[in-house]
Amino acid sequence: MKKRTLKISALTALLSAAAAGTAFAGSWKTDAFGTYYENDNGTRPAYAKTWVCPDDGMTYVFDPDGYLIIDGYYGTFRTNSSGQLVEKTEEQLAKEAVEKAERVSRPNPSKVATEAKAAGTAAKQLTAAATTTRLAYQAEMQIFMDRAFAALRTALGDDYPNLIGDTKSTSIDSTYFYRVRGDSVYTLSASKHLVSSETNPDYTPYAFSVTYDRGRLSSDSGLDYFNEAFQTLVIAAVGETAGQELYDTLMADVLDGTSLLKLSGTTDTGNSYTANCVGNTVTVQVTCSEIVPETEDENAEGETAEGESTEEAVEETPTTSVITVGAGQSSTAETEASEETTDEGTEENAEASEETSGETAVEETANETEVASEEAAAETEAAAEETAAEETSAEEA
Repeated sequence: MKKRTLKISALTALLSAAAAGTAFAGSWKTDAFGTYYENDNGTRPAYAKTWVCPDDGMTYVFDPDGYLIIDGYYGTFRTNSSGQLVEKTEEQLAKEAVEKAERVSRPNPSKVATEAKAAGTAAKQLTAAATTTRLAYQAEMQIFMDRAFAALRTALGDDYPNLIGDTKSTSIDSTYFYRVRGDSVYTLSASKHLVSSETNPDYTPYAFSVTYDRGRLSSDSGLDYFNEAFQTLVIAAVGETAGQELYDTLMADVLDGTSLLKLSGTTDTGNSYTANCVGNTVTVQVTCSEIVPETEDENAEGETAEGESTEEAVEETPTTSVITVGAGQSSTAETEASEETTDEGTEENAEASEETSGETAVEETANETEVASEEAAAETEAAAEETAAEETSAEEA
């Protein structure tokens, strides 16, 4: 009896193995969407990505729908015209590296705007620009311009009524400046140059410039305050190290009053600058290197003409503010801080409102459920009493 049981078990295992082998056997098929492998039981190796064919032992690559990936890529390998996995050549790897670098270098409007906003926020904790792309750099310099001119306004107070601080904003430039009353020439000015398209006739390669005409001031007209503001802007634009060195060189030359000086160099972050000194007037201009940190974000491939328009719109939006000498006035920096606080408060109120609405909805649902349960219990109890009464009547009858 025992031997017979063993024989039956062995036969069962053999039949199961044969059935399994039959189930996984199959054939190649093609439809309007491509070529796929179908097992005899109607399934196909979908979502398998790589799969070894039982017929030829070759490794094939499928897409999520189970179709062969022809002349495509998979990791550090590629697929040939038959969908078989083969190793990439050095030439192909080099080509991919070049294509990746090109994708990274392409401007992505959404990403650029996000990076610029983040750079502006980070600049509030810094004394010099840290970025190398135009829009992000200008977002940083906006913070430093606000800071420098607000500090200058506070320092001057009401003691220098002949000095006027103001702003001038267009689609081409956004400028903060101080001038002597009745004088059309700026004593100190700082500008963001907003046009970034080289095909635009108003384009300038530099993203930021600062000009200081020291000869229009005397020792009793806030000269020290203007020197400090100019120093702050030069360091912010060029860097703590290179900026301080440039400021010292320029001021030494300005004190001469008769020099003609042209300088060029590299900022602490790798941007480039030029500096001109003519008599008592000095100008520093900074051009961004446009070096974008390497990233794995592949959304750059989705760049469109509409996206490019978005970038121009972001860059060319003018800002308007007034720098007024005297106490009791709000600086641009204070105004922006107030706007940020208002935005944050609005967002918090909106979130609180949503939470309250959600809690109210839950409470209402719970109340409705409780009422429904009580009504159902009452109906059940009434039905039971009615049934008991009928049974009692029947017994009496």
